[in-house]
Amino acid sequence: MESRPLPWQLGRYRLLDHLGTGAFGTVFRAEVQGPMGFSDQLAVKLVHPSLAESEPQLLLALADEARLLSQLRHPNIVQIRSFERIEDEHGEWVVLALEYVRGATLDAVLGVVDHMGRRLPLSAILSLLDDTLAGLGHAHAAVGPGGEPLRLVHRDLKPPNLMVDEAGSIRILDFGIAWARERLVRTVVGTVKGTPPWMSPEQVRGEPLDGRSDLHVLGSIAFRMLAGSWWVAPPATAEAVPDSMRAILDTTWAQRMPDLRRQLVRGGPYPLRRSERRRLEALLETWLAPDPADRPIDAEGIRDGLRSLTGWAPLEGRKALGTICRGVLRGERPRGEDLLETRAQPGLSDPAPGVTRPMEPDEVVTAPGRPLPR
Repeated sequence: MESRPLPWQLGRYRLLDHLGTGAFGTVFRAEVQGPMGFSDQLAVKLVHPSLAESEPQLLLALADEARLLSQLRHPNIVQIRSFERIEDEHGEWVVLALEYVRGATLDAVLGVVDHMGRRLPLSAILSLLDDTLAGLGHAHAAVGPGGEPLRLVHRDLKPPNLMVDEAGSIRILDFGIAWARERLVRTVVGTVKGTPPWMSPEQVRGEPLDGRSDLHVLGSIAFRMLAGSWWVAPPATAEAVPDSMRAILDTTWAQRMPDLRRQLVRGGPYPLRRSERRRLEALLETWLAPDPADRPIDAEGIRDGLRSLTGWAPLEGRKALGTICRGVLRGERPRGEDLLETRAQPGLSDPAPGVTRPMEPDEVVTAPGRPLPR
């Protein structure tokens, strides 16, 4: 897409800020106005006229995303506003308008938290997982206009596609490569789509998928937040991608469980009673089972397991996530004793269970236009 100064008007959309560029187009924050002072902000995904002509499959994939999103109505899934064509002097643009969520991706939140040497509070992790499971459960059970099951699988669930808003709630983003029963663009069995390391074993093998694939990936995200280490490390270079995909197939619970347990015992950041620790470990072991048949059949069973933990405090968790999100948006460290757990590290005096260390004064760790620290 050619560069042009912002803001610029495209049909009824006033494009204000560039939000990102992906395989399916460029995304802008946009404003639409109506009578008597009405205005609304949207995230608008554009496909350039020349690209629409040269890549018809891309256009069909965007149409698939619009059709799928039109069947999903849930507070934890980004909502579609319109899908249309708009002509200007450059040709005919294809426009997918989505709900605009002011927030920070989970990837950004974890990047800042890691940079500070801190950990998200358990209540925030559980709240985040519960919201995501609720959205996935809705998507997996969605039906088409005639009541037929869509059999939808996101296929690209990962921290950059989970948005934390300023109220601490989660939106699932980007259904661009989602699989469903009725799509204009079909995926041939044996074709691998996804982003390592956020893929299930059956996804790596190119097998048919169902909702349990998304659940496995969310389990690896849960492990990342609770254990403070990766279930499978992300590839550092393009050449390392095959190694990462092999690791998704080969990694076992016995190999990774010790990292998690160190966080859940006395002296770790999330000390749990032995009975609760065993329940959480058992839940994660089945959640991350390599065989889909050994995993929970749907999101609701996992939600029930998480809600049984004493750390389950959704109001407290959302409050913490919202405060952290606002800090990330300002480019600051979040302030407050009750927001982030201290990471247990050699050389740091471990806080008593349930006690957090006061935060240092605000410090700018990033600025608009600069990458977040890794």
